Amino acid sequence: MRGSTNGGSAKAPRGAGSGPAREGPRQRRYSDFFEEFRDAEVRVVLYNEKVLSGRIVESRRYWVKLAADGGTYYYINKAWVVYVQPLKVRRDGEAQAGRR
Repeated sequence: MRGSTNGGSAKAPRGAGSGPAREGPRQRRYSDFFEEFRDAEVRVVLYNEKVLSGRIVESRRYWVKLAADGGTYYYINKAWVVYVQPLKVRRDGEAQAGRR
């Protein structure tokens, strides 16, 4: 025994020397089809057969924010969405999307 208490295998501390150092956390941009309908009037059909109509204001990874008439906002979990139907359609057949 040469004074080693860990059975003879010397390991470096976790994270030390395991590769090149990162300059900071990597930021990911999440994208899905809700971005196509941003600022567009849509009808959202949910899993429980409820139907919500309004304008998609914001979309995140797990939820979408829908602005309905009268100033009501709905935060909808995307797992509950069955389909999204655009209410206003342009002449070329695409949904009226407010991309900027």
